[in-house]
Amino acid sequence: MSEDNKAIHVSYETGYDKEASLDYFHDGTDHKFVDESNFRIVSTRHKEITDNEDKAKGLQDWEWKVEVFTKTDKKKENDNE
Repeated sequence: MSEDNKAIHVSYETGYDKEASLDYFHDGTDHKFVDESNFRIVSTRHKEITDNEDKAKGLQDWEWKVEVFTKTDKKKENDNE
C-alpha cells in the first residue's frame, strides 16, 4: 500500500488525549473515514488549550489537528503505468 501525500480532510478537535480527539473526529464526520483499508488518520497535538479548571484537576487539554489521507492499492497503480 502507498499513501497519497496530501490530506483529503483536515479538522481540529479538542481532547485530553489522541484517542479522545479521534472519537470526536469520527462523531463529527458521521464515521465517514473509519475504513482503515481506504484511509489513514493522523492526529497530532496542535496547541495546548488547558484552562485553570483543567490545571486544578491536573489535566492538560489539547487542540488536535486531525488529517485524513487516502490509501491506494499498489497493484492498481502499477497496472496504470
